[in-house]
Amino acid sequence: MNELLILGGITVVCWIGLLLLRVPSSIALLSLLLGQLLANEASADVYSFLGSLFNVGQLSYIQVALLLLPLLLTILFLRHRVPKHKLAIEAFPALLLVALTMLLLEPLLPVLSTLLNIASNDQLGAYKTIVVIAASVSGLLSAWLSYPKAHGHHKEHHK
Repeated sequence: MNELLILGGITVVCWIGLLLLRVPSSIALLSLLLGQLLANEASADVYSFLGSLFNVGQLSYIQVALLLLPLLLTILFLRHRVPKHKLAIEAFPALLLVALTMLLLEPLLPVLSTLLNIASNDQLGAYKTIVVIAASVSGLLSAWLSYPKAHGHHKEHHK
């Protein structure tokens, strides 16, 4: 029960933080997925170079940094881009973004892994699939609803 409260507290704090910073959740989701790609596909040479450069001995810490770096840069550079009246559209995708971030960090951070496995009664795999699908769909819906087609000044064709 305590594990569930801890995870709930972390989730709510991160979720409210994203909403207060008004970061576009669709772009943040893409940044997180880019980070996942970087963390998974970087070669051993990249890990050893970064480990020696930053004096980090554990591979998992470098993977965490590669996973989170694109997301953190997106938050830094795109904060306050969502108008306040569109926060309702961003709320659910942002919540799923936080959940997906925790699920992607789970294999890299033993403490988080323990908390998530206890809170989910060792059913984390089933939840991960659901969260990935829901985050993807809600991210697309958020992008489609947040960035409407420009009503514009079309050139008139003269004959």
